[in-house]
Amino acid sequence: MKKRIFTLALALILCLSLIPMCAMAADISEVSKVGDTADFGTFFGKPIEWQVLEIDSTAGKALLIPTELIGFWAYNSKNEETIWENSSIRKWLNDEFYNSVFSDSQRAAILETDIENKANPNTGVGGGVNTKDKVFLLSYDEANKYFSNDGSREAEYNATEAQYSALAKALADKSVSENWYYKVTYDEAIGELSSYVGYTDWWWLRTSGPESGRVACVNYNGSLDRNNEIFEPLGGLRPAIWVNIKASSVGNASEWATPELEKADELGLIPDILKGADLTKPITRGEFAAVCVKTYENLAGTAALPVINNPFKDTNDIEILKAFNIGVTNGYNVERDLYEPNILLNRETMATMLTRVFKRTTLAGWTLETDGEFTLPYTMPALFLDDANISAWARESVYFMTSNEIIKGYDAAGGFNFKPRNLTEEDEAVGYAQATREMALVIAVRMVENLGK
Repeated sequence: MKKRIFTLALALILCLSLIPMCAMAADISEVSKVGDTADFGTFFGKPIEWQVLEIDSTAGKALLIPTELIGFWAYNSKNEETIWENSSIRKWLNDEFYNSVFSDSQRAAILETDIENKANPNTGVGGGVNTKDKVFLLSYDEANKYFSNDGSREAEYNATEAQYSALAKALADKSVSENWYYKVTYDEAIGELSSYVGYTDWWWLRTSGPESGRVACVNYNGSLDRNNEIFEPLGGLRPAIWVNIKASSVGNASEWATPELEKADELGLIPDILKGADLTKPITRGEFAAVCVKTYENLAGTAALPVINNPFKDTNDIEILKAFNIGVTNGYNVERDLYEPNILLNRETMATMLTRVFKRTTLAGWTLETDGEFTLPYTMPALFLDDANISAWARESVYFMTSNEIIKGYDAAGGFNFKPRNLTEEDEAVGYAQATREMALVIAVRMVENLGK
């Protein structure tokens, strides 16, 4: 289908950049051959389905491209000569698109790639210096290499009425930058966007065209004989990514924690919610419940089961229900039947919940209700300098964990601080007592290594 001319749609570029995008969890580790497909990320309310163009089994990575056009974009936001290195689409793909479309775990799987920017083989126009990108457009040579014929390069645009209607509303509502010369009404945008649905369209490559003010493209019919002006706003978007398909579940982490986090992966202590995530970030009560369940299952050698009757009004997360059933937690606000899964966890609560895991797996007859009837076997270590700040209900757990070298204190003049909880607004602001994801997983490893059978 040949698109209708839509000069007013120059506003599309900036408006699209302001539309909220969310991410969808997906497992790409199972792709194994060229032609496999997998959902990965979500653009404008629609999961992106990717197809595998190449597998590098030695490096454990795969090259992916969307099976369809995921939207439309200009190669450059100004009508001036440019190449891939300096194009606005490159900046947008590796910044806003990358951060909005993919989840933490998905971003951790996307690899930064050395991009070779050769001259156009037909026109000789140079492509500039090589670049390093996480998201990129295929080159002319790559589009020729990875697709066997014109038909295999054809790409449709498909969107639901709700998707293009929301886009049209955003086009009409948002103001345009001084770089753009046109505005568009909601009705005009609806008419144009709806007319594209279900048809093939042309899509951008990164290679220069007959001059640096134009760019090579894949045509409507999949041929490689098209080039377009760089500021054309309705150029088809079909970005590519290299992704890690190795089995490791360890995402971004601090250097000090990495060796033990790799052990956590080997021991099966990383719950699905944290696989591939940024482990340097604070951990929530919901996430830590899942860590506790994994630790319990390792120590007990049996699967945890969720409670049948959910006691909480604010969550039905199965890992939280398992944690409740094994006695790790009785909730955050018992009187209101709340677990508060999104509240950030502090260090004394972390110590207490994991100590309950140990009690459940080693003290016959222990339950949360009968906890006062049991005594933990440990030698009391030196008191922390901030011992008075440790809550009474957490004190035994803190020193039990410390005596077994599972949790350590922070160096301070004359001894160590534990930093059990935030006592002031200033503490809260700087995350004084904040437990992190990597900290939680590290102490789970130490639990298994130091206290396991």
